[in-house]
Amino acid sequence: MEEDKKPEENKEPEVVEPKVEEKQAEVVNNGNESNGMAIASLILGIISILFNFIGYSWIGLILGIVGIILGVNAKKKNPSSMASAGLVLSIIGTALCAVVFIACVACVGIIGLGASLA
Repeated sequence: MEEDKKPEENKEPEVVEPKVEEKQAEVVNNGNESNGMAIASLILGIISILFNFIGYSWIGLILGIVGIILGVNAKKKNPSSMASAGLVLSIIGTALCAVVFIACVACVGIIGLGASLA
């Protein structure tokens, strides 16, 4: 019996490494990115209309154009009612700001022309 114990003592202990399975998380795109673009388009459309009434129509014109671009991209990636609303509000804001901006430039031109004739 003692002979059986001696060979066991000479053995090196086995190192058992636990098996760890690495799983990569799957990235699921539920349209959150385009939903963010739709929200941004909606907000920019509203702000462009507000800037029209405040008197800074040139800022509203720029924001409306950016809103149109974001709204079109959002509708391409994930068509939703929010993307449509953002696109429509951005188009309305851009059109209003363009009309007001052109009217202001025309008024300044007429005032300048009247001053030069007097």
